[in-house]
Amino acid sequence: MKNLADLIVLPESIANMTEEEWAERDRRVAAARNMPVQIVVRDAVAEARKRGVPHLAADIVAAGLVDNPAVDAVREWDASAMKRGGILVLAGDKGTGKTVAAAWWAIASGARFMRASAFARASRYDAGFDALLAEPSLVIDDLGSEFNDGGGSFRVNLDELIDVTYSDYHRLIITTNCTADEFRIRYGERIMDRLRERGAWVGVVGESLRRAP
Repeated sequence: MKNLADLIVLPESIANMTEEEWAERDRRVAAARNMPVQIVVRDAVAEARKRGVPHLAADIVAAGLVDNPAVDAVREWDASAMKRGGILVLAGDKGTGKTVAAAWWAIASGARFMRASAFARASRYDAGFDALLAEPSLVIDDLGSEFNDGGGSFRVNLDELIDVTYSDYHRLIITTNCTADEFRIRYGERIMDRLRERGAWVGVVGESLRRAP
């Protein structure tokens, strides 16, 4: 977490930032560098909770317990997605650090964090859905846990989110417990192909972080 200040960016799309927005970003980073890292983390975590980051995941990030393969994958992906946007799917068993990695990125980048069940309840006919599509950085956590509606409306919403993310240079992280085959069966070949074409699918393996008491 010592480099958190270097990762603080404004919540606008990097590709479209003006000179004034870059100056504000630089001012915030400079100010953060002169503050104890504990204060930087505390303030960043508090703001991230307002954007939907789960408290438990935020506390794990604040404690610096983010040394796992999922975070490594996010770091590598974000370096390439910073300017041109992109989609990252973190797939793996429960407890392998996917949500923590997504929370770490949300705290560092200013991304909005949303569980898949909440995204599934969003109506594409509400203004809130348009605002969601306009988010330059977004996490959809635990995709596959939401109610699987028989009408296919969730697939339509997910497909639109993927399309807007790609076309507007946004950044999107999806976490899921589904295997590639399970994901294809649940969401269809079209969405799987679009993710393969426009994003990166990373299988996260390792010892579970959820230890028995």
